[in-house]
Amino acid sequence: GVVTATKLPYPPQTDPEQRAWGLKADRSGRYLIGDFGSRALVRIDRAAGTMTALPLPAPLGSFAVAGGTIHTLTADGGVHRIDLRTGERTASKRVTRRFDPEGEAPTPQIAAGSAGNIAISDPARGRIHVLRARSLKRTATIRVPGSPQRLIIVGGPAH
Repeated sequence: GVVTATKLPYPPQTDPEQRAWGLKADRSGRYLIGDFGSRALVRIDRAAGTMTALPLPAPLGSFAVAGGTIHTLTADGGVHRIDLRTGERTASKRVTRRFDPEGEAPTPQIAAGSAGNIAISDPARGRIHVLRARSLKRTATIRVPGSPQRLIIVGGPAH
């Protein structure tokens, strides 16, 4: 086969040091979402050939993409739901204590599943918080030994 590539310009007012490092694709493959400096995400729309910066209210801790939505966890302990197509922040809720994403201590992380839930690790308290992705309503808090950090949600809804 033949490999082709298209270079996309960074969004206007991009700092020369600002780059997208880690990219995650939505299920359709149309959008790529990446960290974009400490206080933004970048959305690449492959069909439109555009790259858009999505500012965040606080430094980025981690993010997940599922079901047409981006969920971010920011250093102020907030979880934010962002519409994948519009880039608009549609909901926010504080879930954990403030943390330093660049620090040496284990930091909270977020994971999204296909069944409409997100999970947030809370290593400082030894907990995992489970929220409905759509409403950000907490449905469970699970106490675990140690300091949980990295999470992955496997499985999906029953068929």
